[in-house]
Amino acid sequence: PLGYTGPNWKDYQEAEHHMTKVIYNAMLDKALRNGKQDLVIVTGTAASGKTTAAKTLNFKKAGLIYDAAISDKDQLQAIIDIATAKGIKKITIVPVYNDLLTCYKNSINRGWKSWRFTALDQLVEEFRANKGLVHHIAATMPHIKIIPVNCSQNQGVKTVSIEEAGNWHYDITDEEMSSVLNYLSQLLENGDIEAGSVRAAAGEVTKIKGLSDDNKRLAQHIENLVQKIEYEHKLRY
Repeated sequence: PLGYTGPNWKDYQEAEHHMTKVIYNAMLDKALRNGKQDLVIVTGTAASGKTTAAKTLNFKKAGLIYDAAISDKDQLQAIIDIATAKGIKKITIVPVYNDLLTCYKNSINRGWKSWRFTALDQLVEEFRANKGLVHHIAATMPHIKIIPVNCSQNQGVKTVSIEEAGNWHYDITDEEMSSVLNYLSQLLENGDIEAGSVRAAAGEVTKIKGLSDDNKRLAQHIENLVQKIEYEHKLRY
């Protein structure tokens, strides 16, 4: 994967999205050439534990495993349509859940290791978009097997029922948002994110929808810190 860092981090992210589509089509073709007709789609919010879930559930016999943060219903449908049009006969979807703060902490840890940061505003949008996704899949795609997985607080990979997955908490409370914003604020104040990556990690937090007045002030504080760091390191002109 390409690193999501630097002032032009969005360009790298868009490039990876394009590469993912190209590679997905190529891997589908390869699987079918090898006589495989099954696909496992592991999805959920970025940094929710999808790769860990896929390894734990051991899908080694699957023709292809697609591991990506797919929260948009239309995007998921497009991925399925491409697979079925090419000849894939069996599809399994593995929705993976984790709480917002843990997802963001995971994304920061991943960014430190591989430069693949997920901006907080993007993460919040992805997280909220997962609401109702499991029920949507069950209602509109009865031919597809669903294996919901709960990885809350990184306490292991736990398979749950579709009914339980339908109650996963995707409505972010003011307190939960405050916890994530405070975590990011502390990282910036302590200099724990290198200057070239602060924007990639923060995104545009002041544009997060539905912030309380207190969280709006905290988001503005974060934006001020990001701009200050960028200015001091000549990343803003």
